[in-house]
Amino acid sequence: MRTARAAWTAAAATLSATRRRAAAALDEAVSAELAPLHLGRARFATELAPLEEGGADGAETVTFTVSTNPDMPPGPLNRIASGGEL
Repeated sequence: MRTARAAWTAAAATLSATRRRAAAALDEAVSAELAPLHLGRARFATELAPLEEGGADGAETVTFTVSTNPDMPPGPLNRIASGGEL
């Protein structure tokens, strides 16, 4: 059991590091596309939230957040963005 747990922990750490790098690249790429879409003041971010107990999908959840109005805090993309923005 310890061997399996150690293997999961190592794999989860590798996945987390890869997610952090991919999230930064995605945030930059999406942000570069917002101005041409007349959303230059919008903010996009990928949030990685640690799970109390990891599982088959790793040690954190991934949520894409956006704020299309500078006065509003970012929220989940699927709840904030309109159909046209999606």
